[in-house]
Amino acid sequence: NKFEGVNDTLNLTSNLNETTDDIRQNMVQIIKLGLIKYVSKTEVSKFISININLPERKEEIVDKWNQWYFKISSDIYTSGEKMFSSLNIWSNISASKINNDWKYQFSLSNSYSNSHYKLDDTTTIISETQSYSFYNLIVKSIDEHWSFGEEINLKSSSYSNYKLTASFIPAIEFNIFPFSESSRREFRFFYGIGIKQNYYIDTTIYLKTQELLFLQSLKMGFQKIEQWGSASFYVYWSNYLSNFKLNNLSLNSYISWRIFGGLSFNMNGGISFIHDQINLRKSTASSEEILTRQRQLESQYSYWLSGGISYSFGSIYNNIVNPRFDL
Repeated sequence: NKFEGVNDTLNLTSNLNETTDDIRQNMVQIIKLGLIKYVSKTEVSKFISININLPERKEEIVDKWNQWYFKISSDIYTSGEKMFSSLNIWSNISASKINNDWKYQFSLSNSYSNSHYKLDDTTTIISETQSYSFYNLIVKSIDEHWSFGEEINLKSSSYSNYKLTASFIPAIEFNIFPFSESSRREFRFFYGIGIKQNYYIDTTIYLKTQELLFLQSLKMGFQKIEQWGSASFYVYWSNYLSNFKLNNLSLNSYISWRIFGGLSFNMNGGISFIHDQINLRKSTASSEEILTRQRQLESQYSYWLSGGISYSFGSIYNNIVNPRFDL
């Protein structure tokens, strides 16, 4: 009634080191401060006591990590019944430092999967896959439109027939719109050319146990964020320079339509046309390997499609400091 039109907005910023209880207590403090202007106009104000406890001296906040952020995570999942059991383990260590001028990212991960399929009292099929990977990205911002950097990938995968695959790809990226507007719109082009060394577990369909390859990659991404929602479209192309027929083309799109408030309808999907499976094993896959997906099989395409609804609240703008090279 008498407070109609008397509105205010107070903001609370939390950091990654705060617990849920810390955040909750800080939220209570903010709400108390916001209510003071209303309480002061009521009879309850005579019972309010206001005190201030200032620190003895203002301490300068020093970032002892120098903008580096580290994360260590691990997941384990197991399930089973009389005729089936499975175990999945995943772990990751990452480090990143992101500012307007530089972007550093390092990641080391491992995954393990083991499943037992019991057909009868004497027959059990065991499916086991394991992989390790290392990723490094370093990007230098040249100006509001251009970026230069490099990507390093190392991977070992029993599923993909890689004892070890290592690649080094220097690249350059151009954004038609200034990167300072990337929270609203972007239209980016990425080109990289580099080298890749493969060591295979088994002989491949091209009769290789190891090989050195040169490859190139071209990416294009468009994204638009408006009041009604957002839409994005991405195209990825790569091929080996020794044979342009060994290539891969992927198309991906995403749309989020705001129904009202923070409620949105989301749909995304993609398709890949695959012609670069040089790592496939020469030997014929057994029925057990096919059914339990223990090894990668020949395919000229793959696709995915998903849709759903989501609810979000807060600012309509994201807070990414430096989105360069994340196509």
